[in-house]
Amino acid sequence: MKSAVFASAVVVASADFAEFKAKYGKVYNGDEEAVAEAQYNANMAWAAENTNADVQFGENQFSDLSSDQYRVAAGLGYKANAHAGLPHLGVHEYQGEELAASVDWTTQGAVTPVKDQGQCGSCWAFSTTGGMEGAWQIGTGSLKSMSEQQLVDCSTQNAGCNGGSMELAFNFAGTVNVATESSYPYTARDGTCKTSGTTAIPRGGVTGYKSVGQSTDSLKSALNLGPVSVAIEADQMAFQMYSGGVLSSGCGTNLDHGVLAVGYDSTSFKVKNSWGTSWGNRGYLQISQSGNTCGIHSDASYPTVSGAVLSAKDDAWEAFKGKYGKVYNGDEDEHRATYEANMQWAAENSGDDVQFGENQFSDLSTEQYRVAAGLGYKANRNSGLPHLGVHEYQGEELAASVDWTTQGAVTPVKDQGQCGSCWAFSTTGGMEGAWQIGTGSLTSILSSSSLTAPPRMQDATEAAWSSPSTLLAP
Repeated sequence: MKSAVFASAVVVASADFAEFKAKYGKVYNGDEEAVAEAQYNANMAWAAENTNADVQFGENQFSDLSSDQYRVAAGLGYKANAHAGLPHLGVHEYQGEELAASVDWTTQGAVTPVKDQGQCGSCWAFSTTGGMEGAWQIGTGSLKSMSEQQLVDCSTQNAGCNGGSMELAFNFAGTVNVATESSYPYTARDGTCKTSGTTAIPRGGVTGYKSVGQSTDSLKSALNLGPVSVAIEADQMAFQMYSGGVLSSGCGTNLDHGVLAVGYDSTSFKVKNSWGTSWGNRGYLQISQSGNTCGIHSDASYPTVSGAVLSAKDDAWEAFKGKYGKVYNGDEDEHRATYEANMQWAAENSGDDVQFGENQFSDLSTEQYRVAAGLGYKANRNSGLPHLGVHEYQGEELAASVDWTTQGAVTPVKDQGQCGSCWAFSTTGGMEGAWQIGTGSLTSILSSSSLTAPPRMQDATEAAWSSPSTLLAP
């Protein structure tokens, strides 16, 4: 009888494992499947034994992994901030103010959907973007999903998929245009930093960060203002197999994972994880407010933001579009991101000797600019064309300065448009000046209509002088 019961249990377990493999797309090589199935059965037995009315454990994407395998797969990449003296705006402490009975920012439009960091140790980046997304929405009314990959690739004080700190990431975010997730998508691996992308928060929009005092009331007080980035210990079985309820034990305070506190009720903190919606309660968990459970009090912080920079950026962009008559067809966000990146480059590279700034090309990428600028010069490959020799310096005394624009020998600046006819404008400019100096008469010559062919300066000059009457503007 016992053997029949045991055989029945094995059949049920095998069926459960088969469904698990199909649900999570699990594929194994050789003997790996038998090992994974045994681990799955042991983990599910632990979950069943430890589940009660207060907290539940069950199946998720980690259910076939040993503890060591889980720690790798979960991407536990939080690292305490080891850089002393970083600027921040102080410590948020509970001051005895009346606190709301409960807070849930997921119902207030300040939290984006649950994301999945994969096996990259970038939890710190997801915790950081969660804090910024919430603060920006509360400050400006606009919820934008922000790029974790930008932090992974570009926040060099952190270590990408090898871990990082939310505080260091907040400091980095204040120095750049924070990109949207869609324009700088997540790859779950370290990459090369990109400077282009649609802006979610303009440079300077993140003004700093505040640490949170290490108490339940201080964390609750901070949560009355918005979501809070927190570090916890998540390397234990209680996290690996969590599926619902309030977690009050089974985790320590050796911090290894960055997550986002998004609210609280009378007994627990509501926490958004970055392991997808198949883990926990659709990607969320509740951590007990009794003591420093899982280390949730130990390292909490939130960013401070200012929407004033957004207004300034909006005003500058609208003024640019109006000034140059810019109209876009579904790609305005891309051009605005390029404009802001170009203007940032201009500000960083301008000095007493040379200045850079806004013009009609400021919304264009390098490739787009090369087309729009009409760069059409081609070297003269026709040898043997008649000319009057080469002008060389003969040691004569040179004027200290020369400016023919003040001597009446230069016509007003013209615009070639997107035609690669720069050679024609250069040719007419040379002829206009020479004719004025020689005759005293400055006449603007039609640059394009008469010099369209041949497209070389010497050819064009020869052709022009062979029929000068056709070149004079009416």
